Amino acid sequence: MGVRYRVLAVDDDAGMRAVLEDVLSDAGYTVNAAGTLEEAYEFLKGRAFDVVVTDLRFREGAGTGMELLAWLRDNASPTPSIMITGHASVENAIEAMKLGAFDYVMKPFSNEEIRMAVKRAIEQRNVLRENAALRKDKVAREKVKPSVAKAPKIHKATGRILVVDDEASMRELLEIILGNAGYAVLSTPNLVKAHECLGAESFDVVITDLRMGNERTAGMGLLSWLHERAPATPAIMITAHGSIETAIEAMKLGAFDYIMKPFKNDEMRLLVKRAVEHGLILRENAALLKDQASLGKIDNILGTSAAILDVIDMIGRVATLPSTVAIHGESGTGKELVARAIHQLSDRAEKPFVAINCGGIPENLLESELFGHKRGSFTGAIEDKEGLFVVADGGTLFLDEIGEMPMALQVKLLRVLDNSSVMPVGGVAEIPVDVRILSATNRNLEEMVEQGRFRTDLYYRLNVIPIHVPALRDRADDIPLLARHFVQSHAVRMGRSVSEISPEAIEALCVFRWSGNVRELENALERAVALCNGTRIEISDLPRNIQNYLAMPKSIVTELPPGGVDLEALVADLEISLIKQALQQSKYSQKRAADLLGLTPRTLRYRLQKYGLDAE
Repeated sequence: MGVRYRVLAVDDDAGMRAVLEDVLSDAGYTVNAAGTLEEAYEFLKGRAFDVVVTDLRFREGAGTGMELLAWLRDNASPTPSIMITGHASVENAIEAMKLGAFDYVMKPFSNEEIRMAVKRAIEQRNVLRENAALRKDKVAREKVKPSVAKAPKIHKATGRILVVDDEASMRELLEIILGNAGYAVLSTPNLVKAHECLGAESFDVVITDLRMGNERTAGMGLLSWLHERAPATPAIMITAHGSIETAIEAMKLGAFDYIMKPFKNDEMRLLVKRAVEHGLILRENAALLKDQASLGKIDNILGTSAAILDVIDMIGRVATLPSTVAIHGESGTGKELVARAIHQLSDRAEKPFVAINCGGIPENLLESELFGHKRGSFTGAIEDKEGLFVVADGGTLFLDEIGEMPMALQVKLLRVLDNSSVMPVGGVAEIPVDVRILSATNRNLEEMVEQGRFRTDLYYRLNVIPIHVPALRDRADDIPLLARHFVQSHAVRMGRSVSEISPEAIEALCVFRWSGNVRELENALERAVALCNGTRIEISDLPRNIQNYLAMPKSIVTELPPGGVDLEALVADLEISLIKQALQQSKYSQKRAADLLGLTPRTLRYRLQKYGLDAE
């Protein structure tokens, strides 16, 4: 099974608890059992569970399973639940689903039935978790409003349903039941016509009978066809000839669920609603993974210089390894592009790539973001939260600006690397995780280790395979290629007709120092595309600091005196003089002064502090 998932079984019948423990333990799950709601709450407050299986009714005065579902919805929303009961009704099932239950299982149930329900609940939870991680990454990359990237919700019954059954009466019944519920229903009597329909248009759910005509397993053939050609389309098997073996085979072929004839109308409507929602989740997952894959293409790393080709070669060599990789380089060089390419070329490409900037979050929030927390563990922790290690389970976690991580959290990170498990803030049990760690920094970690500001043991665990991404000034031959790429992409995005860069503008770009590296180059060209009046970018369209750089003297000392020079003092004197002049000319506007000097405002502030200069 790989990761050993944890299940909480809640039932006041000791015999039923023992059955659930035995059946699910034999299937490879770690099972905790609770006889009362109070015991269940205590378990849930200290541990993270992958599934909760609960009885509907408890002894009089001891509460109900519905109360537990409501508690899970309000306090541990990522945790799927399954309701089991011997007192079933469609009304109870609908109420349970409204409270967030994943499934509803009738007593007595077979061992395989409960195992399949738990397996499906975990599979859907994992897809939902992946989608949340991919959505969060999309928001961070595109800087869109979070609401834009939320999961789709169904507010009313919508969708196209294909019904495949050789009985005209059954096709008519399903057309009426589902049509009245708001679905568009198309029905067909055999597999040949079903294949024609599926080849011509897409459906949100396929409902198929098991037996049709003389074919005793015709429905299985359709499930197999769907599994190969339309895996994101949920299928429901209906039959009057049911057995648990048939159900298991149907599930293996990708069926979403299995229902016996005769069924209640509400039962079918509820099942179709769940299947439509499941299909939306799967399609969102496929779209998000496709979007993530496009960002991780090795072709996204542009350049033909020897320096960048060495990086590309190293990416290909390390991608399939399980080792940690530390990506070094100045800000703006494209370290995250390298990390995404490593992920996409690895065997984890179908799982999430989750990135976090360790320097952009306060220490107390960073701990919760990485490791998660339990409800009530600190002020403001109103519900359980899964950390990014758990969210990235099976995939890759990219720790950007790792040099900014506080020492206290470095200890916890080292423990995760050693044990492959995380302890949420306020938790009492560790959660096993399978995550590959990639890190990046623009700091000199070796110096930080010597200064006692970064742990030696963590440094060696992260730096198993180092990759250095060169500064743009060290790969100046790539600037024309990069420049044309950025002009083209921004022109398309803005709807501008700009398509060329003049030779003079290219020369200016090539000689400029680019302290902000590729990111600064892209920003400069985005501005140029936005302000360009024609179809070709001229030197006058470039930022003023780039234009001015051409006129600056390229050397101050043309010959080395016989007695040598104090190079550091000479450079410092020159920088101080030019910074003072820039501040005076800009009337002490740091932004304008930075432009005059060809620096980013952040770099200028660093030099002001370094030389103790007054910016006012």
